[in-house]
Amino acid sequence: MVDQLGTLGFIATDAAGGHWIVSCYHVLCRTDGSAFPDGEPVYQPLDGEPDALVARLSADRADPVVDCAAARVVDGVLTAAEIFGLGKPSIPGNPVAGMRVVKSGVATGITEGVIREVDGDRVTIAVPDGFPIQYELTHGGDSGALWMERDTRAPVALHTRGNDTGEELAFGVNILKIINTLGVFL
Repeated sequence: MVDQLGTLGFIATDAAGGHWIVSCYHVLCRTDGSAFPDGEPVYQPLDGEPDALVARLSADRADPVVDCAAARVVDGVLTAAEIFGLGKPSIPGNPVAGMRVVKSGVATGITEGVIREVDGDRVTIAVPDGFPIQYELTHGGDSGALWMERDTRAPVALHTRGNDTGEELAFGVNILKIINTLGVFL
């Protein structure tokens, strides 16, 4: 079981109307990409209280190569179709170089970037021109956040990691690849 912080990307549904937590494989499952037992519990840490069971992992809805996973929300747990601080996402779309994007991550909160490059399903996001040199686009714990087009809130990528050295960059996977891989709807 993973015991580090990550970001819940979004709540999805399946064809039967079930609700799913979607994030990175290395956040929900295993940091090393190894297998996990089907039905493994996912807990929400609560201040001063025992952790609460919120979902169960599904081996059928996880891919360590793409770095995405979904956990089915257990009965009785309420969900919201909104991204903390950014509101409800609109219809998912393809990322495009030059697109201004925003995300809400557990480590850095709401940040803004610009898509520098799209290479297949991989997306590179940079700090926009004119932003302060010390601007922090991402930090450990933001993995799993949903990158959305700034003005329309169209989801375009799932945040997978930042750049550990050198230029402040963020990396993600095309949201349409994530949705297709996991068999869910945003």
